[in-house]
Amino acid sequence: MRDFKPEDLALVTGFRASPRLVGQTVELRFRAKPGETFIGPDGAWWVSKGQGAAWVVVVNSNGDWDFVEERHLMPLHGDTAPARQAAEEQDHA
Repeated sequence: MRDFKPEDLALVTGFRASPRLVGQTVELRFRAKPGETFIGPDGAWWVSKGQGAAWVVVVNSNGDWDFVEERHLMPLHGDTAPARQAAEEQDHA
């Protein structure tokens, strides 16, 4: 398991189900374990059917979303980190 948190930014590194997402930066919303049911951003019930944990991610400013397995996500840090994370880093400096 990677150390992701909701609102973190991540890079999609591989995803055969939606190849259009590869190379895109996405914002993580919430994590679902295999077999877990959840209500998606569209208000519909969904089931996580993957082999491993996955994240519901927001793809763009229009609110488009998708479901990406954690193994296909690379965390982004530094200047691309969310404002919340940057503020926490300043507090510790």
